[in-house]
Amino acid sequence: MDYSDDIYRKIKLRKEAEENINYKNNKNSNIDNGKSILNELEENVILINSLWNIDYDFQIRSHRKIIGRLLVFGKKVTRKLLKWYVRDTGIEQNKFNAYIVKAMNSTWDYINELNNINGKMSQEINTVYDNNKNLKREIELIQVKNKNLEIRNKDLEIRNKDLEIRNKDLEIRNKELDALIKLTEDNINNKIGILEERFNNSLNHYKEDITYLRYRMKYLINNKENSEKNNSNLIDSINSEIKERIIDDEIDYFDFENKFRGSESNVVEKQQIYLQYFNSTNKVILDIGCGRGEFLTMLSQNNIPCKGVDAYPEFVDYCKDKGLDVVLDDAISYLNTLEDNSLGGVFIGQVVEHLETSYVIRLFNLCRQKLCNGGKIIAETQNPETLGIFGDSFYVDPSHKKPIHPLQLTYIAESAGFKKVNRLYLNEFEEKIPYPIGIENDEDVNAAVDRLNKLLYGPRDYSIIGEK
Repeated sequence: MDYSDDIYRKIKLRKEAEENINYKNNKNSNIDNGKSILNELEENVILINSLWNIDYDFQIRSHRKIIGRLLVFGKKVTRKLLKWYVRDTGIEQNKFNAYIVKAMNSTWDYINELNNINGKMSQEINTVYDNNKNLKREIELIQVKNKNLEIRNKDLEIRNKDLEIRNKDLEIRNKELDALIKLTEDNINNKIGILEERFNNSLNHYKEDITYLRYRMKYLINNKENSEKNNSNLIDSINSEIKERIIDDEIDYFDFENKFRGSESNVVEKQQIYLQYFNSTNKVILDIGCGRGEFLTMLSQNNIPCKGVDAYPEFVDYCKDKGLDVVLDDAISYLNTLEDNSLGGVFIGQVVEHLETSYVIRLFNLCRQKLCNGGKIIAETQNPETLGIFGDSFYVDPSHKKPIHPLQLTYIAESAGFKKVNRLYLNEFEEKIPYPIGIENDEDVNAAVDRLNKLLYGPRDYSIIGEK
């Protein structure tokens, strides 16, 4: 529709509305004239904009020629008489009509805005459609090129397959060679590692044996007579019970200990676990029954002040020969020479099984008296809860009096006044009884095997750790 025609149509509708000509029901007008919904809505908006304001002073006319003047005059009189009654209602009606017209105008403006948006979207869709057409053409050209490339690719694939077959053969051969080389390297490295470990262990053992033999030769050749004279008075002063323990003409206990105690390096490695309990004190740590001095060596290497006491003269000489601070004396006798609260800690390693119970009780009481507040006492001994120790090691040493149960040693420590007494279990047997296979109630049987393993092959040793 031309823009000028549209303006003419709107003016015509407004004029008809003003003259109240052809004003019909919306449905009839829409259906009879066959107009679109939007055109009908537009016409209705134009009509209500023209008719909303009711004029009560409109011109009264009549088509009758003779009686018409009387009718017009009568209507004017009647209108003037009733005007006071309907005026307020008319004003309110005009207000209501005004709001309705405003709402309709806003609605129509919104519809026009949506139509504009739809028009723009239609243009964009048409643009996209045109672009899609162009893209389809380009895709068709690309597809043609791709077909040509596919033909070339097929030729290349055939060649690549031949190369892949050859490469696979080479990869298989390379993998076999790599596996063989790796296996050979692993075997060589394992053997080198085993040899290095054996060599280092042997070297350490040889060094310890050389140190031991050098000391023994020195002791036997140069110092035996002097040592016997110097120690005779001290040995005579020790009571008969201790004397029987440290003098045994039938066995060289220093040589016996060196043979069955294990290498000094292995003992030091096992005792590393105790270092954490003594590295926070500046006071002396006393090693009672220090033996060959393994624990003292470990403390010295970690710059912890320490001193040892042992009742066996040759152990004392051996430790002194290594530069360790050790005295020859009975433990209780030496403790009585110390001031109370002077020790930072006490270590009693594999000693209490050599002593009578009464001596152990006196020893613990005296240790607590000499320890400073917060000082630790650690006593390590073989674990009689594991029956395997009796056939493996306990009765090998003829100086062992009797094993001490963990509960008994814990009670002795607590009775002496130590607090926070804990037990630490160590050095479990490696061999175990295996689980039986293919029997009924295997869970119950396995549980029984676990209990038997714990009884026979549990921890070899235990320690009690107390604090003053």
